Amino acid sequence: MDEMATQHLQRLRASTTNQYTRADLLKWVCTETYLNGRPFSTKGHEYQERIMLDQSQEICLKKPSQVGMSELSLRMALGLVTMIPNFSLIYTLPTATLASLYTKTRLDTVIQQSPTLRNAIRGELDSAESKQLGPNNFLYMRGSTGSNAAISVAADCVITDEVDFSDPNIVEMMSGRLTHSKWKIRIQLSTPTTPNGPIDKAFKESRRHFNFVRCSHCGHRFWPTYWNDVKIPGYSGSLRDITKSNLVGLRYMEAAVHCPHCGKQPSLQPEFREWVCENPEQNHICAGYSISPFDAPDFIPVHSLVSVSTKYLRPSQFSNFHLGEVSSEAADGLVDEDLDRMVVDGMGSQYHSHTMGVDLGHMCHVVISGMGSDMRMGVVHFERIPLARFKDRYFELKAMYNISVVVSDLQPYSDMLISISERDPNLYAATYVVRAGLELFDVKQRDADPQAALGALRQVSINRNAMFDQLLSDIRAGKVWVKRNEDWGLFRSHLMDMKRATPTLRGGEMAANWQKSSGGQDHYHHSLLYATVANQMRGLALVGSSVAPTLRAFKLKASH
Repeated sequence: MDEMATQHLQRLRASTTNQYTRADLLKWVCTETYLNGRPFSTKGHEYQERIMLDQSQEICLKKPSQVGMSELSLRMALGLVTMIPNFSLIYTLPTATLASLYTKTRLDTVIQQSPTLRNAIRGELDSAESKQLGPNNFLYMRGSTGSNAAISVAADCVITDEVDFSDPNIVEMMSGRLTHSKWKIRIQLSTPTTPNGPIDKAFKESRRHFNFVRCSHCGHRFWPTYWNDVKIPGYSGSLRDITKSNLVGLRYMEAAVHCPHCGKQPSLQPEFREWVCENPEQNHICAGYSISPFDAPDFIPVHSLVSVSTKYLRPSQFSNFHLGEVSSEAADGLVDEDLDRMVVDGMGSQYHSHTMGVDLGHMCHVVISGMGSDMRMGVVHFERIPLARFKDRYFELKAMYNISVVVSDLQPYSDMLISISERDPNLYAATYVVRAGLELFDVKQRDADPQAALGALRQVSINRNAMFDQLLSDIRAGKVWVKRNEDWGLFRSHLMDMKRATPTLRGGEMAANWQKSSGGQDHYHHSLLYATVANQMRGLALVGSSVAPTLRAFKLKASH
């Protein structure tokens, strides 16, 4: 058969895809896409069938790594775009670099192996960022960092891959592209990080499904978990105590899931599995699925989990990546013991001058601190101030505490900050940046020059994640104390809410990523950080303003 006839047959076949509906997604993926030259199959990953059959408007998937979900989600995206006429989909990953890599190594491979998809692609729009599959069907691959990521096109579906490692503001902007769609399909999937992180919160607010096992020996139904149900012959200790050094003395190759009722080893094969909804009486829009490594037993043997658990310095990373469970520990952020050690009662301020950190908002959060000769920072006062009276209270606190330097976030009330800075030459507007390296912040400072029509410039760019790392280190090292007041409970909760999530990929390297919990509050944590930066800038305080228009720069690196 010549090439022209082949293409004609492919076009005829492609025209039949309009007969599909969303309910046929499983059939489409297994018929029209290929893996290693063969039609795609869910064999060994049978749990995926339920997910593709779910037609909920919103779906969230809490998953470990290496269970095939990212591969499946790309095929689902291609299916939705190809099956449904006049349909557009945005698929996001944490970074644009990663999105481009997925397109080249995964998405394009799926397209090239499928005659239907190859024929659907329109050559005029076939790049790493955009694909046109049919007359008016589009798939956009995007990273979730940077203000330009949320493209100005309407979408019918947004799939957010690894939402816990994505910029939450950009994720919401992407979801806003669904406003005018009749479909409004939103799918989120991610390896979880901390409790109440994005995927954990979405799962909690969904109809929660778990892939239960019906014991092949006694009929008991249970959802297997690593810490409770995995047993090693001859070992009675905790799985958490297994390390590289004692692993070799254990019969870990015989590790297996044991039924909590009869103690025998049940089959984990699909004929003994069933999805069970934990809360069917709740009418959540979102359908949530908690996927575990035991859902793919042919690909992830139990003994491999025992072995890999010994390769992480931080146990929480094993729980996150390999078990698909939320987990946090002291290395991820401040804990009760850290806050208890910070507290000092009954002590007045011992400083002649102070600095102030401000987190602006409808309710402004202020932290006032000083630095002693022992290089310990003392927080002598903190309070909340309604925005309407912030300006008056600002100058009251300035006079009361003889404040030399103030660092405040620039947004969202930059106009008010500019107005205050005209009266206070020692107020610095702060902006967060994300960059590699140990440099914590840099200051730009220029005096006003009326003759050249130049206004004063006083700003500080803070390397966000590196500075939060430094603050955590300083608190752990006993370099920060706090005088407790009536707002202490809130101050404490704000400092404990933000966690250092499992590192994300930035600039080709993995770097810490501090995130607050979904729905949580972290304002005092930011104002404490601004106060810390202000203390490091005390030498820049001006008694008055200079006439000469000079531009000065100041940088500080981490002091670990």
